[in-house]
Amino acid sequence: MKEANKDYLHFDNDIIQKGIANNLISFNNENTRIIYNAKTEKSYNYKDPEEKIRASVFIKLVVDFGYNAKDIDFEVRVPRRTPEDLADIVVYEKGKDTQPYLVVECKKDGISDSQFEQAIEQVFGNANSLGAKYSWVVAGNTDTAFDVKNFNSMEREKNVISQIPVSYGQAPKYRFKKEKKSSKENRNSLKIVSREELIKTLEKCHDTVWQGGKLNPSDAFDEVSKILFCKLQDEKKTAVSEFYKFQVGTHEESSDIAERIHGIYKEGKEQDPNVFSENIKLEDDIIYKTVEHLQSININKTDLDSKGVAFERFMGDFFKGKMGQYFTPRNIVDFCVKMLFIKQNERVLDPACGSGGFLLHAMDLIRKEAESNYDDEKEIYSYWHDFASKNLFGIEINEQIARVCKMNMIIHDDGHTNIISADSLDNIEKHTKINSQFKKENFDIILTNPPFGAKVLINEKKYLKDYQLGLNNGKERAAQSTEVLFIERCFEYLKEGGRMAIVLPDGILTNATLQYVRDFIMNNFKINAIVSIPQTAFSHYGAGVKCSLLFLTKSTKNKEDCDIFMAQAEYVGYDATGREIEQNDLNEIFNNYKNFIEKKNFKLNDKCFLIKFNKLKNSRLDVSYSISKDIFNNYSTISDYCGIFGGKRIPIGHKFVEKSKFRYLKVDNIDAYGFIDNYKMPYISEETFSIIKNFMVKNGDIIISIAGTIGKVSLINNIPDNTILTENCAKIIINDKNNLNSAYLSELLKLDIMQKYIKENQIQTTIPKLSLQRLRNLKIPLPPLEEQESIANIMKKAYLKKEEFEKEADKLLNSIDEYLLKELGINLPKKETDLKNRISYTVKLSEIKGNRFDCEYHQIYYKEFENAIKNAKYKTVKLKEKIFINSQLEDTSKYEFINYIDLSCIEKEKGIIIDTIFMNKDFPSRARQRVGKGDLLVSTLSGSMKAIAIVEEDKENLIASTGFFVIKETDKDLLKYFLISILRTNLFQELLKREARGAIMSSINCNDFLNIEIPLPPIEIQQKIVNEINERKQKALRLQKEAKETLENAKSQVERIIF
Repeated sequence: MKEANKDYLHFDNDIIQKGIANNLISFNNENTRIIYNAKTEKSYNYKDPEEKIRASVFIKLVVDFGYNAKDIDFEVRVPRRTPEDLADIVVYEKGKDTQPYLVVECKKDGISDSQFEQAIEQVFGNANSLGAKYSWVVAGNTDTAFDVKNFNSMEREKNVISQIPVSYGQAPKYRFKKEKKSSKENRNSLKIVSREELIKTLEKCHDTVWQGGKLNPSDAFDEVSKILFCKLQDEKKTAVSEFYKFQVGTHEESSDIAERIHGIYKEGKEQDPNVFSENIKLEDDIIYKTVEHLQSININKTDLDSKGVAFERFMGDFFKGKMGQYFTPRNIVDFCVKMLFIKQNERVLDPACGSGGFLLHAMDLIRKEAESNYDDEKEIYSYWHDFASKNLFGIEINEQIARVCKMNMIIHDDGHTNIISADSLDNIEKHTKINSQFKKENFDIILTNPPFGAKVLINEKKYLKDYQLGLNNGKERAAQSTEVLFIERCFEYLKEGGRMAIVLPDGILTNATLQYVRDFIMNNFKINAIVSIPQTAFSHYGAGVKCSLLFLTKSTKNKEDCDIFMAQAEYVGYDATGREIEQNDLNEIFNNYKNFIEKKNFKLNDKCFLIKFNKLKNSRLDVSYSISKDIFNNYSTISDYCGIFGGKRIPIGHKFVEKSKFRYLKVDNIDAYGFIDNYKMPYISEETFSIIKNFMVKNGDIIISIAGTIGKVSLINNIPDNTILTENCAKIIINDKNNLNSAYLSELLKLDIMQKYIKENQIQTTIPKLSLQRLRNLKIPLPPLEEQESIANIMKKAYLKKEEFEKEADKLLNSIDEYLLKELGINLPKKETDLKNRISYTVKLSEIKGNRFDCEYHQIYYKEFENAIKNAKYKTVKLKEKIFINSQLEDTSKYEFINYIDLSCIEKEKGIIIDTIFMNKDFPSRARQRVGKGDLLVSTLSGSMKAIAIVEEDKENLIASTGFFVIKETDKDLLKYFLISILRTNLFQELLKREARGAIMSSINCNDFLNIEIPLPPIEIQQKIVNEINERKQKALRLQKEAKETLENAKSQVERIIF
C-alpha cells in the first residue's frame, strides 16, 4: 500500500493515518483518489472536500465505533427516490448485507445552517426508504445523529441522540466527558482542532447567531462571545470523569440545552462580572445549533497561537471599519513587542487596546520565555500566568470592544482582569477610580496604536486645556488631534526610564506645523529607534495612512550625543491586500537593532543606519528624510560634474513608422539591469526626426528614467545613430572626466541606497516624476578616480559572471526537449528547406472530409509530427482515455474574495504558478473554475499554450480562469508531471497551436484537446523522465539564482566601499 502524502492529506491527518495503518484505505500514486477496503472495494476523487469528510467518518465507524468494514458500503442506491439519490455511507446489520442499520450523509466543513438542515432531510429520506434504524449527518466538526426507527418520520428534535451507538449497542445519554490529562484521545474526548477548523467553527457560530441579518453584526458578535464564554467556563469547571454540560444529549430538546447554557452563563457572570453584564438574548433553537457547532472541540487545549489567529480572523470583519477601528497587523505587533525586550516583572499598558493585540503578544513573549527557562509545567504556568493576571493593563473607550478584548484574553488563558472601558484621554483620576493601578508614572512599558484623525474639541472635552499639547503659547487650542494627545498621555503614564512603542502617522514626523509636537517628544523622551513602515501596512484593514514606529524611553536627561537607530521597512510580511508574502524586512531590522544595543557588529546598510540625536533638533523625524540628510549631506551635487538634459516626446500628430533610419528610445526598452534592446526600439520618420533632432542620445551618455518608473539607468555603448530620447528620461553627460568615471556613475546610480535616495526626491503626483532640477541637485559620493575605475571593474566582472551563469542555465533548459524526445524514441523529421514544397502541397479528400478546410491545419510537417509520435518507442493513447477535465463552473458571486489564477500568473518558461491575484470585488467573468492542490492547468489560448502548470498549494477560494483546461485526475498509469513535461515540448506546443480555432482569439476546444495522442511509457519510465527533467530544471534554477546573487553581492561590496 502506498503511504499517503502528508502535505496533501490535510484534513484530520491523524484519522487518515489510522485508516492507512488499519488497511481501511489506500491512495493512487498521486494521492488524488482514495480506495476504500469495505464491503466492496470502491474508489473516489479525494480532492472533493466531502470525500475527506467521508473518509474520516468511515475510519471512525470502524476504529472508534467498532463496526466491521465488510458491513459498510458507499454510494448505495436508494429505492423510491430520484435515480441520482445515493446514500453516502450505509452500515448494515452485522452479517446482514441486505438490512441497513445506519445511513450517513457527509457534507464539507463550513456549510450554512440551511444547507445542514437540507442534509438532515436528505438523510431522513434515505434512512426511511432503506429502513435503517439510525441516521447521521456529518459536516466537519458539526454532526447530528438521529433515532429514526422509534419516532415519527417528521420528528427532528426529540429523536436526536448524543452519538451513534457503539457496535450496534444503545446510544448513550451524553457523549463528551472530561478525561484525565494522561488519557488518550477517544470518541468521548473533546477534539483539539487546527487553526483553520477553529476559524470555520467560529464562522459557523456567527452565521447561526446572525441569522442572515436578523441581528446586526456587532450584536451577533456579542452573543457568540457569550456562548464562547460558556463553552470555556464549562471546559474549565467540569470535573474529571464528569460529562460536560455544553453538549446536546440524547432525546434532549432545545429548551433543555438553552436552560443548561443560561445556567453556565449565570454562574460564570457571577464569578467574573467584568466581562458581561447583560444576559444571553438568543432564542433556544439558536443556542441549540450553536452548541452543536462547538460541543465537540476543545478550545482550552487548542494551542494559543492557533486560538489567537482564529479569534483575530473571527473579529476581522467586525473591526474593519465597522466600529471605526482597525487591527494593528500581527507582524507589526510582534515586532514592536520584541523591540522593547519586556521583562516578566514589568507592568505593561496599552491605552488604546482595541482587541488586545499588543497585550496578548506581550503575554505570549513571556510565555515562550517561561517555556525556554523552565521544565516544570506548574512553574511555566505560574511564571507567565502571574504576568498575565497582574502586569497587563488596557484601556478601551468603546465598551463593546473592551468586552471583545477581555474575551480575546480569556481565550488566550487569562489576562483580562485589568482591562477597563474608559476615555484614555480623560483625567487619569477617573481611571484610578475604576482600577487603582491606573495612575501616573506607574507603568514600565507602553505599547499602543492610538486612533488617528479624530479631533478633540475644547468645547466638548474640557480636559484638553490640561494638556501641554492642548495649548498654543499658553492659550487653549480650539482642537487637537487624538494621536498628538496620546503622546502626552503615554508620557504621563510611563515611569522615568519606562519604554514605549507607538504607531504614529508620518505627518507628526514631517509637517512643519507640528514641529512643537516633535519638540515635546525630543524634550521628554530619548528616541531609541524610528522604523518607517510602508503605506500599504494598514491598507487591507481599510486604513491607508503612511506610518512609522517610534521606540522611546521616558527621559529628561541630556541626550544630545545619543545615537538613534533608523530603519526603513519596505516589506512587512504581507501585501496591500493582506496576503502573506515571504518578504519581511522587520526580522532583519530587529536583528540589526539587537546587535546595535548589544554593541555587536552593527553595520550601515540600505535598511538601517544611525543618526545623532542632536542632528534632529528642530528638524523632521521621518526615516527617509534622515537617510538622505545624514548620508548624502557632505557630498557634491551631480551637476558640479555633469550636464543634465531632458528628452522629447513625439510631436502631436506624428506616429511611429514601420521602418526607417531613425529610432526612438523609450523607458520600456531599458531592462532592470540597464541593458537596451535595440531591436525593440520603435522607428520614427525623417520628418519627425528633423523636428526633435536636438534630443539625440549617443554612446557614452548615461540615461535615467524620470517619470512613471523612476530610476532605470543605462550607460549607452551600442546605440544606433539618429536615436531620439523620450521625454520620460534624462541624459547625463559627464563634463569633468578627470574626476568622474562614466561607468562608475552609472553603477552608482543603480545601487539600492542611491535608488532610495532618488525616489525620496521624486514628486508624488498621479505619475511620479523626478524633475530635471531635482536630478541636478542630487548629491553623489566621489572617491578617487582609481577607486571609481576599480568599482566599475567589480561590476563589469559581476555582469560577465551573471551572463555566464544565465547561458549555462538556458543551455540546460533548452536540452530538456531533446532529452525527452530521445527517451520516448521520437525522431523528428528534418525541416523542409525547399520553399516550393513548404508553400504548395496536396492532401487526399478523405483527409479533409468532415474535418477542417484551413490550409495551415494540413501542413505536411504536422502529418510528419503525428507519424513520428505513432512510430515512437511506446504505444500512444488519446488524452480522453487517461484524464478527467473539470466541467463544472463555480458561481463566484457568493464569494467575499477569491485568489484568482489567470494566464499572467504562470511563468511560461518555467511552468510554475508564480502568484495568485487576490480580489475582493469586480471578479472577472472568466473566474469560474474552483481548483485545488494537485490540479493541472493547461492554457486553451493559442498565444499562451505554454502556460501549463500544476497547482502546488491550496489557498482559500482558489479560482482559475476558464482560459484553462483544469485536469482534476489522471489514470493511475499516467503521472501528471509526465503529462506536463510532454505538453510543454516544442513538438506538442506546435500540435496544440494547430488545433486552435477562431480568427480573433484562437483557442483549442475540449474535444480537440482530448483527442490529442501522446506516447505512454510504463510508470517507472515516466518517473525516471520526470526526475531527470526536474534535476535539470533545479540545476538551471540554481544557476539563475547564482547569477542574481553574483550581481547582488557585487552591489553590496561596492556599497561598502563607497559608503
